Amino acid sequence: MANINLIRTIIGIIGNCISCGLFLSPLPTFYNIYKNKSVGDYSPNPYLCTILNCLLWVYYGLPFVHAHSTLVITINGFGCVIEFIYVCIFFAYATFGAITKKGRGYMLLVLAVIAVFYTAVVLLLSLEPHSVKNRPKIIGIVCDIVNICMYAMPLDNLYMVITTKSSESLPKWLLLFNALNGGCWLTYGLLPFDIYLVVSNGLGFVLGIIQIIVWWWFNNPKPKNQVGDPKIAAKELSMV
Repeated sequence: MANINLIRTIIGIIGNCISCGLFLSPLPTFYNIYKNKSVGDYSPNPYLCTILNCLLWVYYGLPFVHAHSTLVITINGFGCVIEFIYVCIFFAYATFGAITKKGRGYMLLVLAVIAVFYTAVVLLLSLEPHSVKNRPKIIGIVCDIVNICMYAMPLDNLYMVITTKSSESLPKWLLLFNALNGGCWLTYGLLPFDIYLVVSNGLGFVLGIIQIIVWWWFNNPKPKNQVGDPKIAAKELSMV
């Protein structure tokens, strides 16, 4: 048993490192947003969903809810801070008043829904007697649902990817760390068996692999020398 706990702790530490990579993987995306002063075709949904996901897992890991989950609390607490910074940057460079998924009004609405939903869950699991008795089970199911949504959220732009036949709107590093994160926490949840960690992260691992395949399949950017190259244009004109 001692060996299993040690292995679980080691895997949890590795999982924390991978989760840090997951939370930091959008940095190139936000560098491009800052450089271009625009959010372009990127969607805020993955970052909004991750905020709710991290908040719920922090609650799940509290000692009076689920014992021996310190590593779950620390990494998701870190994730809350990082994702909130991303949302603030996205908000700053979103088109003001735009009625799109990139608009500030949309983001404020989603943040309000997240705040109300999280508050309602915490109050329900803290005050309602039946819910308090079944708190680990209820919050585990809620965490699973939101966690699966978080893993699937990078495919928010799937329709655009298919229609444009380009994966430029998919953040490749986020996809990679999504798969690694799901695989590591799946292993963590097996030692000992934690159905809530296993179900959501198992599906997350599968979704991560699917997303990587989609990115690879449509990763066909046009060579620079074929777009706007004056020599090629002159050659084409001479052949007319």
